[in-house]
Amino acid sequence: ALRAAMAATASAAYKYPPGPAYRTCPDSVTIYQVQVSDTLVNACYPAIGDTVLGMRGIITGFRLRSTGRIYMENSNAADYNGVQVYTIGHTETQGLALGDSISVCGLQAAYQSETQLQGALGTSLTVRKISSGNSLPPFRVGTTTDYKWTPATGAGSAFATCNPREGCLVRIEGPLKVRRNTAGAG
Repeated sequence: ALRAAMAATASAAYKYPPGPAYRTCPDSVTIYQVQVSDTLVNACYPAIGDTVLGMRGIITGFRLRSTGRIYMENSNAADYNGVQVYTIGHTETQGLALGDSISVCGLQAAYQSETQLQGALGTSLTVRKISSGNSLPPFRVGTTTDYKWTPATGAGSAFATCNPREGCLVRIEGPLKVRRNTAGAG
């Protein structure tokens, strides 16, 4: 009995992640686990710079510029279920389309307070296509006030209301007047 108790104590010392028993996490995580940083609600939140393996979602959008992005979301359209995937070039997006189910391996990161996955130190991340032709998650309908967020607001009330829909498909009913309000942006 003494030997069994000593073995259990030794194995607990090497458990990852360390800490309370509720922090037993699989190697792969969900979008929700990457987005929600409150470890009392989400015990498996990966810290910035941690490797995230096999995060799955449906492609809902692309930004194809010099630094591209893939936007992916879970099919349930629940809060905290959208994320952006930073792509260095366009090789990660070749052969992919809206509605593709993908699995992504990369590093947990943040850019201007927005959660993203990216490759390690300037390298490509791994994007694997699982299936094609999936339905896109439903749009979340709201107002411009519902979705107002800028990096300058930080963790203020605007950030708190927009973060649950970060990286998700949203729609704002019109008519709208759109203009730039950034100094020097033209």
